[in-house]
Amino acid sequence: ETDTGLIQIGCGEINDVMSNFLNDNKGVWAKGGTVEYDIDNDNNNATVRFVWDVVSKPGRTNELTLLALSHHTNLLQSGTYSLHNTSFWTVKGPMYAVTASTWNLVYNLTTKGFGDELPVDPTMRPAVEQQLNLDY
Repeated sequence: ETDTGLIQIGCGEINDVMSNFLNDNKGVWAKGGTVEYDIDNDNNNATVRFVWDVVSKPGRTNELTLLALSHHTNLLQSGTYSLHNTSFWTVKGPMYAVTASTWNLVYNLTTKGFGDELPVDPTMRPAVEQQLNLDY
């Protein structure tokens, strides 16, 4: 018989201090989601929104908790999530537990575009020219 369910595995270190946290947040998972975005020209930023399609086991009422890399947690819009004092080490760096069914990541946009003339600091010009000559 084929199992079509989900297996959630939480694994910690020998003296795992996160086991209670992992047990408290089991039984809720994302089975997919959508990505939306908004651009705010007045404030010069963009919001990328991950709206998770959340499923939970019967009897579970807790919100979705996922792990995020630190460069994502730095962009999360304040007040829309709970960031837990956790750190799970991975090959890409530490990951932190985020509780929210929607993630709003806010990116500050630059006012400079392709083709804009950006002046080179005159004191840096010799070093830039030297490096350009080495590259080509």
